[in-house]
Amino acid sequence: MTEYALVPDNLAKKFRRGYYAAVSQTDHNFGILLDALDAFGLNSTTIVAFVGDHGWQLGDLGEFGKKTNFERATRAPFIIRDPRHKVPAGRSSALIEFVDLMPTLIDLAGFTVPTTCPEDSRLVALCVEGASLSPVLHNPNQTEDWKAAAFMQYAHCMVCPARTTLSLCYSTSATQSPHSHVSRSTRAHSRTLTYIPR
Repeated sequence: MTEYALVPDNLAKKFRRGYYAAVSQTDHNFGILLDALDAFGLNSTTIVAFVGDHGWQLGDLGEFGKKTNFERATRAPFIIRDPRHKVPAGRSSALIEFVDLMPTLIDLAGFTVPTTCPEDSRLVALCVEGASLSPVLHNPNQTEDWKAAAFMQYAHCMVCPARTTLSLCYSTSATQSPHSHVSRSTRAHSRTLTYIPR
């Protein structure tokens, strides 16, 4: 089966079964971790973050996996539990990005969040690209417009350099980089752009 071929029904069932088994095992292991925090008396003083690096398509639009900028592949688990916050557990519709994780943990730990990175971040010792999610954690239902947009990027070609098909990822010049797809999501719409570096 080639990389972008349609998946036969029997194989699609195996993919889905494997995905749900992985989710169940992850849930079980995360429960073990939370139980251990409780057993050692650390439950009330430990901030816990659970993130996944991407979403996953299980046949949506004929796709299996993560290799697109469709919304299903770009939405990912992002859960933070701060035992000091008395807001009931729930969901927020605020747009967030993984770059928000570091400033959030720094802020929740009581430290000063570094400033936003300048255009040339080599000029500073430490900076952040995201923002602390503390306002979202305090008011999950009041923060729909907390961030105007979220950006996702997926490299068009992700093949091993040893494979001969790598040449398909490059333009006519061997020195140019493979192109990428960049998505911008807002509440109103999503848009995918193709970016080809010079």
